[in-house]
Amino acid sequence: MSTNSKERFGYLTQKPETLLERIISASSNPGDIVLDPFMGGGTTLSAALKLNRQFIGIDIAKEACDLTAKRIGYTGKIINTLSTIPDFDIMKTFEFQDYVCNVMGALNTSQNAGKKGSGPDGGLDGKFIGDFKGWGLSVTVSKLDAREVKECIVDFMNNGYENGILVSRKPISKANEMVAQTTSKNLKFNKLELHYIGDLI
Repeated sequence: MSTNSKERFGYLTQKPETLLERIISASSNPGDIVLDPFMGGGTTLSAALKLNRQFIGIDIAKEACDLTAKRIGYTGKIINTLSTIPDFDIMKTFEFQDYVCNVMGALNTSQNAGKKGSGPDGGLDGKFIGDFKGWGLSVTVSKLDAREVKECIVDFMNNGYENGILVSRKPISKANEMVAQTTSKNLKFNKLELHYIGDLI
């Protein structure tokens, strides 16, 4: 998968959809059932849909099920979706970044999405990580203070974004919200939104 491909969803093992189309065409007929028990971002199901195959997709991660459903335009019930929320405090930084991108349906623009050190800046401190509908997306696992917010905004601006979303692993206090908005105003950044991950799932 090209690092610049519009298909990228941040899965380390993601394959191009055209490759899955060739595999499905060669090994099944229209109307057959295609099974993907580890569907991730839903590439196999999307290819099967285009080729008029029936399909079954399975994944342990709720975000993978939600992302796949959105990708193939499915609005019905997802069977036996896990209802537990991950323990964000024990997630590695790159895992949390991938999780947020999957939950939001955002494009993880890092060159090494899905592995340690992801992100154009290395990703270890959770700065600029992706694109969400034309807005910069930054994911932070560290304390949300003035320094952290300033670094995130500077990353947005350096990457050509006028608007940015900052998602935090920890609940955001009113004091930190005020710090963020003041910092954003001082840097003449157009618009900054703050979100706690618990409010997005």
